[in-house]
Formats: sequence, C-alpha cells, structure tokens
Amino acid sequence: MTGKAERCNIKLIRAGMPQCVCQMGHPEGCEFEGIELPQPAGRMPSQHCDPEPGTYTPPEPHEWISSKDTAKMMRKALKESFGKFKFSVRSDANSIRVRWVDGPNAEQVDAVVQRFRGGYFDGMTDYQGGYEHELNGKRVKFAATFVFTDRDHSPEAIHRAIEKATEEWGQLDGIETYNHKDGTAAFSARDMEVHRKVADRLCRFSYLLPVGKPSDSPKVVRTY
Repeated sequence: MTGKAERCNIKLIRAGMPQCVCQMGHPEGCEFEGIELPQPAGRMPSQHCDPEPGTYTPPEPHEWISSKDTAKMMRKALKESFGKFKFSVRSDANSIRVRWVDGPNAEQVDAVVQRFRGGYFDGMTDYQGGYEHELNGKRVKFAATFVFTDRDHSPEAIHRAIEKATEEWGQLDGIETYNHKDGTAAFSARDMEVHRKVADRLCRFSYLLPVGKPSDSPKVVRTY
C-alpha cells in the first residue's frame, strides 16, 4: 500500500538523532496520514534502520539441511568419534533424539552432536532463535532446532558402578536397581549423596574411552 503524503509527523529518536519511521529519508520528521508507506529498496525495516540509505547488505545465502540429512551427518560424526558404540539417531521435522547404552557419557556425546543444532530457546525471554553454520567452507542452516541426548545403562554397568563406589566410600545403603524390558537398567537411592556417588562412577568410566575427531565439524557463524 502506498501513502498519499510525502510527509509525516511521527519521529523515531535513535542515538540522539531524529529518524523518520516511514524511512523516506526526512531527517526532521514529516506529516503522515496514517497509511503505511512502502519500504524503499535497499533499506532494512525501521527497527534495524541504517542511517545511510542503501548501505544494507543482506546475509550470504545458505544451504538448507533437513533434519533427516542432519541425522545422517550426526551418525557419521558419532561413529568417527566413538567407534564401536552404537547410537540410535531419530529425527522429525525440527528435532533429533540420540540414545545409546553405556559407553561415552552425555557430556562427551553433546560435544559432538550439539554442533548440528539449528536453533535455541531462551526461556527467560520466551524467544526462539537460530544459528547459521559454516561447514566445509559453505554457509548452512540445519533444520533441527533441538538435539536431545539420552544415555541408558546396562545392568552390568550399574552393578560395576555400585561396586566401585562401595570400594571408594565404604558401605552404601538404600540403593535399589531396576531392570527394564529393553535390556537396560536403572538405580535409585534414598540418600542423594549416595546417588551422586554411584552416578559419578558411571560417568567416570566413560572418560577413559578414546575419542576420535569427526571429519564434519560445523562452526556457528551467526546467531539470531
């Protein structure tokens, strides 16, 4: 829609200088009849207005990588990083979930897979933003906004962690173990300090594993 007038009486004060919200280049403001005026070519919207007309340079075009293709790249990176350990990598429209049993801990896996995350959510401001990455010299955008990781444990790993924790800190009471139908296991403890000690042993085992370097390592180049 175009305006009838060349002038408006609305001003936007930025950095101590009056700016015209219609962006027609009137430094002192101008009359406005309440009709939205068109954005001149080469200018950003008013909240991102550059004081010099025609100086806005749009970001470089990027290659869009779907969640399915991102999951393939992630499987490759996990294999290169952790070798023999098996990972389940499932994707949907805007997220990827990674599950595995024993082996590396969540911190080690996150260091590999979170590089492929395409966005983030800030709960303090209720804002969802995104990332643009550079991969193999190209600008890319990953469709999967979120990447979730879940580490399960085998019954053998649970019992070994309890034994090692007992050897280090003495008798630990109030521990219960549970076996799931899928072959994994879990434990609980009435005392939070006892739970922390066993969990610490489960995590400590994994730091002894050799970790390789994946060939694909995206780097964030823009956050918005």
